[in-house]
Amino acid sequence: METVLKALREYVKENGYVPSVRELCKLTGYKSTSTIHRMLHNLETAGLIEIKKGCFRCIKILKKPLI
Repeated sequence: METVLKALREYVKENGYVPSVRELCKLTGYKSTSTIHRMLHNLETAGLIEIKKGCFRCIKILKKPLI
């Protein structure tokens, strides 16, 4: 999960927008898009990102919770 969050942050810093799921696969070395989807869901559940449903590349990286 940490790898995906780090890849998201670095990609946004370099490009100004979030990567696609397939791009995240390439950046992290995972071969399965379902693995990335699961990790994104876990990051959202943890309050580290926000995903707007039905929107391509609509992931907002949130600040780390204080708790």
